[in-house]
Amino acid sequence: VRTGEEGGVVAVEVTIGGTQASAWANISARGGSFAEPHLFVFRCHDGLIDGITAYWNNASISRQLGHLEID
Repeated sequence: VRTGEEGGVVAVEVTIGGTQASAWANISARGGSFAEPHLFVFRCHDGLIDGITAYWNNASISRQLGHLEID
């Protein structure tokens, strides 16, 4: 956590996962599952969230769901 007089930055790492129940992007549902770490960076100002940036490996999620071709 970085803070200053007016605000700060909070970084949160979580693993998001589940079982695919419907089409996602160009991947049809096959019942596959995935688990992938995600990083969220929250910029705060005056006690409120002013912005969010998120990072994850989309190619890894696609591979886990059985889509091996990366366009």
